[in-house]
Amino acid sequence: MVENLGLKSLWMLARYLPAALIRWRFPPKRLASLVYLDLRPRHDAVVLELHPNGMAHLYLQVINLCPARVELDRACFSLICGGSEIKFVELAKREFEIGEIAEIYVRAPVPSEVADAISRTPDNAVSLYGHIEFNSPVRTFPKTVGNLEGIRPRFVNLEQRQRLIAPSQ
Repeated sequence: MVENLGLKSLWMLARYLPAALIRWRFPPKRLASLVYLDLRPRHDAVVLELHPNGMAHLYLQVINLCPARVELDRACFSLICGGSEIKFVELAKREFEIGEIAEIYVRAPVPSEVADAISRTPDNAVSLYGHIEFNSPVRTFPKTVGNLEGIRPRFVNLEQRQRLIAPSQ
């Protein structure tokens, strides 16, 4: 029976067999646990510009410990600061090789009312939540980032925003 199979058929069978074994050994939840996501450890991981037309900048670190390369398909993050929420959306696809440590940079506009709320209470706790979708040759899997706390954002133009809203208080 083996004599009747062409070399191309055997190659295709060998190519799909490891993926099937990996798929069996690594369900989506386990794959998600092998992709680590956190704020980058150096410099400013979160920068909040509080001037008119301000932006929020978020630098994340990704470590891929999966048995295959993964591709970031899309990501949504929520930064809670000063009792207000800033939403980040990343739709650009990016691949991470096995064992790669990389950074993701996302930014979002800071509406004026959110900048006012942040400038009133800059010492409030800051936290980050997120949901990310990954693709890999093995399977597609989601990753949820729970409550990342202890974030110390760098504020740009905080004093100017505080002076701007001071008469309205």
